[in-house]
Amino acid sequence: MNEIIEKFRKCVVQIATPYSSGTGFILAKDGFIVTNYHVIKNCEEAVVNGREFSKTRAKVLFTDPLLDVAFLESPVTQSDTGPVLSEGPVLEGDSVLAIGHPFGLKYTSTSGIVSKTDRDYNGIKYFQIDAAINPGNSGGPLINLKGEIIGINTFIIKDAESLGFSLPYTYVRECIESYSKIKGKIAIRCRSCRKTQLKDELSGGFCGNCGFRFDKDDISARPFIPEGITAKIENVISRCGFDPGISRGGPMLWEINDEKSWIRISYVQSTKFVIFDAPVSYVPEERISDFFEFVLSENYEMKNVVFSLKNNELYLSVITFEDDFHEDTGLVKLKELIDSAGGYRKNLSVRFNAKPIEDTSE
Repeated sequence: MNEIIEKFRKCVVQIATPYSSGTGFILAKDGFIVTNYHVIKNCEEAVVNGREFSKTRAKVLFTDPLLDVAFLESPVTQSDTGPVLSEGPVLEGDSVLAIGHPFGLKYTSTSGIVSKTDRDYNGIKYFQIDAAINPGNSGGPLINLKGEIIGINTFIIKDAESLGFSLPYTYVRECIESYSKIKGKIAIRCRSCRKTQLKDELSGGFCGNCGFRFDKDDISARPFIPEGITAKIENVISRCGFDPGISRGGPMLWEINDEKSWIRISYVQSTKFVIFDAPVSYVPEERISDFFEFVLSENYEMKNVVFSLKNNELYLSVITFEDDFHEDTGLVKLKELIDSAGGYRKNLSVRFNAKPIEDTSE
């Protein structure tokens, strides 16, 4: 199973838009990324991040709103290597593995079994599984013990334990075959007649084959215009020399990767706090008193940033209430955080043998 997990780390990607975040997987043979439609809904492109390429924008190529399937362009060259869709069959009791990025916890793997192979929901047959999947897993692969993809992890029943549902590979293959005739162009599949057609050839939002009227949200992107605190945060990121679009990790979440350190920026709506966090190091096993004495003394000297502790993880942080957040001071604090974090990572490693916290995208 370890070999399967390592194999899929290369093709499983994280997907982020201003409205959502989720998981996808690269089908190298077909030359695109597969995910759920609801992960990229309202968007013409999404930010994708993977082990085999740098974080980048990817165009949405194909959507099937009925099956909740979408294809994105892949930054990886098309090839005959890599994971493939299963040829079946899938049986109840089969062992399965789910890989994804639930709650931003990248490359999380969970295992379980197929509880039922034909659970009907809105006329579509899903695999019911007991492998734990959570928000952020959507669009990720469900894998058998042969290392084949047997489905897309699509939804869960809220407040229920171990009740996940995966769209079977047969539907995915159906979408691939339908899209193959116009591959590379922007297309949508009709909910009614199931014909795939080019978006720019739709007549007034109606299917050219059967006359079905598409839902406006299915055929039109929703322009994202940052407002309020989001605009302020993204302006700070931009003024600091980073692309706020590429930095997005989902709604109200941004990640900056710098040569010196990596920074996670979040806005917590319930508390109205803007939080800049730079992971530094783990608490060392020895000389703990000396370690904390040094950290506390440094905290006393710093003006804009502070050390914070989460379990055994040490962070450099900036916490600002929304009403007190201003772009100029935010820029000063972010720059100081970037400049300081890298130095402390190295200093604490040398002085106390404290292991640096590595970027979880690796």
